[in-house]
Amino acid sequence: MKKHILDLEVTENTKLNDNYVLIKLTSESLLPEMIAGQFAEIRVDNSQATY
Repeated sequence: MKKHILDLEVTENTKLNDNYVLIKLTSESLLPEMIAGQFAEIRVDNSQATY
C-alpha cells in the first residue's frame, strides 16, 4: 500500500469518552482511495506524539 503525506485541517474534535476523541480532518484536494481497515498516522505540529 502506498504511503501518502497530506496537509489536512482539523474541522471537528469531539471527545467520545475519557480515552477517545473523534477528529474530523478535511482537505481542499481529493483524498486517495481508502478501504475499511486502513489506519492513518496523524502528526500534529508542535506535539511530541503521533496520533
